[in-house]
Amino acid sequence: MKSSNYIDIYDDGVSERFYRMLSDSMFHKGVSSIWLDGTEPEGVNDATQMTAVGRFEEVQNPYSLLVTKAMYDGRREEFPKERVFNLTRSAYAGQQRYGATSWSGDVEASWEQLEEQISAGLNFTMAGVPYWTHDIGGFFRDSKSINPEFDNQYTNPEFIELLTRWFQFGTFSPIFRIHGYVSETEIWRYNEAFERTARKFIDLRYQLMPYIYSQAWQITTNSKQLMSPLAYHYPNDNKTWGIKDQFLFGESIMVGIVTEYKQREKNMYFPKGTWYNFWTNEMLNGGEQHAVKADLDETPLFVKAGSIIPFGPKVQYATQETNEPITIKVYPGADAQFTLYFDDSETYDYEKGAYSEIHLNYSETEKTLQIKKGQDSYIDFSANPMNFKVELIGGQIQTISFNGAETQLKL
Repeated sequence: MKSSNYIDIYDDGVSERFYRMLSDSMFHKGVSSIWLDGTEPEGVNDATQMTAVGRFEEVQNPYSLLVTKAMYDGRREEFPKERVFNLTRSAYAGQQRYGATSWSGDVEASWEQLEEQISAGLNFTMAGVPYWTHDIGGFFRDSKSINPEFDNQYTNPEFIELLTRWFQFGTFSPIFRIHGYVSETEIWRYNEAFERTARKFIDLRYQLMPYIYSQAWQITTNSKQLMSPLAYHYPNDNKTWGIKDQFLFGESIMVGIVTEYKQREKNMYFPKGTWYNFWTNEMLNGGEQHAVKADLDETPLFVKAGSIIPFGPKVQYATQETNEPITIKVYPGADAQFTLYFDDSETYDYEKGAYSEIHLNYSETEKTLQIKKGQDSYIDFSANPMNFKVELIGGQIQTISFNGAETQLKL
């Protein structure tokens, strides 16, 4: 019989031994999350061999699903107080329920690949798998890319600009990460301008964490998306179909990504309504196309009127404790709603109801913001009031302490 280089993950005994190997070699040595890399059976020598459920060539498609399931089931049982996170190169429908994030594989550092990554991610998330990521700057950064040789990546102005634009795209991807083949990827290894811009976008990502984490709760409970094409939100607007370099991040933020070298202005289509430039608060009318600034240290970002964006302080990691308040940015022009979500960020206790919510409702007619609690089994606002700065875009900033009692704030 010919040998083959896959394991029979379809066999329960094999699945259990596979997890035990992972756990003994890594989890029991302090590893808390894993990069399983190629969960597809790459380079199978003989696809005609039998598995526990049938011939491999007939059952191979869900291989990745079962590999991630084996890891998830084993780790959840053995470490029930720790959430599972698994980065994997392959995916199958439903794989998100096993704590898996997929990335797009070993792509090259080129403008063409950056452009293709945007549409690839949008198609991936529209398939119902919400957590997707990519190698910022491309995996291959040597002669297979726009760099003529490996060391050139640190000084090549075109690659550094590509890396800057790709970094901006990564900031507004479901998972934000940088990675490269035989490559040092610390942001300080490149020029000062890139490092300054990278730090700006890292700070922005962390400041948006209340927005991102609350949106993740909507993914879990209401099948929402964190990254989605314009056509997903505006299906009856024919002009949104086929747009490959713009997308919605969450429900409210429209992102445009520059995919050409030395481009400093970008034509973007704005769906019906009013849109605020995130950087300047300038308002643009929707239902038409606009040429917008796209300086290298910024990417075009717009917030639709009738949005509430919770904006946190600058922190060095997501769960860093701080006494600084969350800023509630209200973009007027239409009624707006948002649910802020909080839990311990570590365990599965939220499945038992151990979480807290704050419902924010803005009335355009009354120019008021209603703040009231939803589920409150984690923070207990009456004992631990939460301070907010409330900013009406184009108006005043007010400070409020929320103790769980419903509050109406005139803006």
